[in-house]
Amino acid sequence: MAKIVLIGPTLVSDKAYLKDVVSIHDENVNLGPAYALFVIAHVPEYTAQQVLNVFDGIKEEVNDAYKTSAEANTWSFVEPERVKVWDDDGTWRFVEEKPKYRMNLPTTLQELADLEDPEVSGATKLTILQKAIDNIHRDSVNQTPVPGQ
Repeated sequence: MAKIVLIGPTLVSDKAYLKDVVSIHDENVNLGPAYALFVIAHVPEYTAQQVLNVFDGIKEEVNDAYKTSAEANTWSFVEPERVKVWDDDGTWRFVEEKPKYRMNLPTTLQELADLEDPEVSGATKLTILQKAIDNIHRDSVNQTPVPGQ
């Protein structure tokens, strides 16, 4: 069984972080009293690695991009400018502000209950997990396209 630790309403005043995925653990990991304020979704039928695999399929590609003033095949003492960029379906955009938590699981209370319900099918749980959003999309400062694409 996987345990997905989410930011709960008692932890933040900024609702932008609500239901951000803090960590994912297997059943054998004891989450002590420090986790009492978090929302913990227990997902029978899935291991932590399986949940991570689902989320990895949702995450956008993030890479380093370089800009240099030197001509091709020319040595220079000036280091190239390096920035982080992310792929928004073929449009590379600057990562101006890296999200504190990479994934968000925008679920309803019923969907959280369904994740924990052993009677709910694995396919339904997978559908709920696939609703996760890469937080890089949610921040308006990360929407500037890289020029010259």
